[in-house]
Amino acid sequence: MRIVAILGVLILLVGGGLAVRFFLMDGSGMPGGSEVMTQIGNLGSNTTTDAQDGSGGDSMSGASSDTGSTGSMGNMANQAVDQMQDAASDAMSNAQSAMDQVADTADQMADNAVDAMNQMADSATGRQDPLAQQDLRQTLDPGAQQAGRTADTMTPEPEGGPTRLTLPLDCEIGADCYIQSYVNVGTPEEPRDYACGSLSYGEHRGTDFRAFDYTLMESGIDVIAAAPGVVANVRDGMPDANFRLFGTSAVFDRGRGNVVVLEHDDGTQTAYSHLRRGSIVVQPGDRVSRGQTLAQMGMSGLTEFPHLHFEVRRDGRFIDPFSGAARHSSCGQDGETLWRNSTADMLVYPRTLIMHTGFADEILNRAAVEYGLFNTDGIGTDSNALVLHVYLAGIQPGDGFVAEITAPDGSRFVKSGRRFDDFQMAELLAIGRNDLIEPLQTGTYIATFSYFRQDDTGQDTEILNFTDRVTVR
Repeated sequence: MRIVAILGVLILLVGGGLAVRFFLMDGSGMPGGSEVMTQIGNLGSNTTTDAQDGSGGDSMSGASSDTGSTGSMGNMANQAVDQMQDAASDAMSNAQSAMDQVADTADQMADNAVDAMNQMADSATGRQDPLAQQDLRQTLDPGAQQAGRTADTMTPEPEGGPTRLTLPLDCEIGADCYIQSYVNVGTPEEPRDYACGSLSYGEHRGTDFRAFDYTLMESGIDVIAAAPGVVANVRDGMPDANFRLFGTSAVFDRGRGNVVVLEHDDGTQTAYSHLRRGSIVVQPGDRVSRGQTLAQMGMSGLTEFPHLHFEVRRDGRFIDPFSGAARHSSCGQDGETLWRNSTADMLVYPRTLIMHTGFADEILNRAAVEYGLFNTDGIGTDSNALVLHVYLAGIQPGDGFVAEITAPDGSRFVKSGRRFDDFQMAELLAIGRNDLIEPLQTGTYIATFSYFRQDDTGQDTEILNFTDRVTVR
């Protein structure tokens, strides 16, 4: 019998609104070292536990058991063993509860810090950036207006009626990119997206289409006109870099980075921000058609990752394209979407995605995962860690996961799970063992991952799953 001892070590990494939480427990199973895992509440019959025999310390609350017998040692011996196991289990539960409280407090502190940073960024982009503050119809000089009318005779007639929008970039939603945040139709103190969810913040006034990783930005994602119109303004020349490298003050008055602004026939304006330096192919006065390439997605200005910040402005107000509601006007309004029907059907809310998975012989940070710096050629037997990384987006309250890694001989290497309490735009999970003492087994380690969502009755339904493998040589 093995009794698992809690080391009580909590690591919190924060970067760009992303919290990565690891609970380190001792490696009282395969093959020595620290187990990197998180905890989850009851997921019903979908989970199992080996807490009774201590094989891996997988204390999955309320789950069914697949443990074997402790052996025939007589009634008194069995009772003594049961008492020791119960005491160990209680100790683990109490220690884990204390660790969860510390972790939750740390997570909240991290979230508050990130919110403060985001509000500072929006303050810069909303109140200081000249391109953001102007009524963009006034930026067109007579020559530019004449150029627009001249171009009008060389291109098809513009579409009539109110502006209806199509996807403003050439990517596949859910495969290459996803929506990370929406216009804040709530208050700055209580941000809400158009569906009354929490996928917004502070003064946020646009829709953020985020690329899955940096490599997609480098290969080029075209930003395209969401409706026909005339180019009202352009800014280029700002570098594509995480603003933390040079500080907020360096780009405070240019928070939206490289940007293209379009004026549409009904007076609606759309803005395409954080564009890649040198990629803009239009200039003020150009008449553009729906779907015409304007530039490429980048990460210029006040941003930490590649994305397109897409804004809609009408009558001097920032408009949520999903509901037609103005910023800070209240959520849940039964308004009319600005998207064309075919586009609205693609933009499912909220979309939960597994963006990246992969093994490494250490715990990777978000940037390393987005660049795909996994051990794709395998892991050595003498490595001191074997960790599966899962990068999730669009997490809803009550969602949960269960993950398990199996060693080449079929034994359990580690099992982990967690229940999420709040909306989260993205989270990086690290599941495995570090500080290994004994060599890893040669052969293939197999990871299975299942993601669950609760219905109104509290029942869990699997909505995502995958299997991943890594070879140890």
